[in-house]
Amino acid sequence: MAGISLSKNVSYDIAIGNRVDIGPSEAAEAPERSGARPNENTRRISATWRAPGVRVAWKSSLDDVAIEVRFDKSNNGTLVRVEATLPEGGADKGGTAWLRMTPLWFGSWIRKRDRVPHEPLRLARLAVAVHYAKPATAARWLQDVFGFEPSGNIPDDDAAGDHTWIEFQVGNAPLILFQRDGEPPTDGPVTHAPWVFVDNLDAHHARAKRRGATVEDIVQHGFRGYTATDLEGNRWTFAQASPRQL
Repeated sequence: MAGISLSKNVSYDIAIGNRVDIGPSEAAEAPERSGARPNENTRRISATWRAPGVRVAWKSSLDDVAIEVRFDKSNNGTLVRVEATLPEGGADKGGTAWLRMTPLWFGSWIRKRDRVPHEPLRLARLAVAVHYAKPATAARWLQDVFGFEPSGNIPDDDAAGDHTWIEFQVGNAPLILFQRDGEPPTDGPVTHAPWVFVDNLDAHHARAKRRGATVEDIVQHGFRGYTATDLEGNRWTFAQASPRQL
């Protein structure tokens, strides 16, 4: 059996920022070279890029997967192709995740790349996970009402699909949304509630109230903040950030 080389694609209309799935690509040279069936698991990632002709490649230190990213000039900008290669008998311990994950965050990055730093994010040591019955619906609500910015694309529906989780970046801390199994207990006290520090507490309070959150008044208890309840009944506390907070 020969090794396997696959590429996965999504097309993005940069002018309006919408994701457009275009299905298998007929320009998939890699599967034909490696012995895989033509057009297998193949789509296209298309976007305006600054440096066509660049190639980036690396081999995973955890398994036998090699990743290659190519930026080729096209009529509408740049064709970005992500290819994973696994040799015969090789082990895949997650190295091919690039094929699955790149289409999920690529469009979101393109839309915000002109207003965010172009450097690796130094993640905090603590992340917060919140479970929802309808995580995609909740993610859109959190984005609209609380102003959270997703790290990648929010799926169109609440079925899991390619999304194992939905992630927001709050400062340098990840906020992760998972699908909830079963109903939450209703007869016990609240034991966990996320705290989020915001730059302008008054503006944030007004926005959350205006867009449908159940909010309490702003209070001062050493910190200045307020409590809000989201669409599935989870409680959040928002407090005024200090100038030195990330």
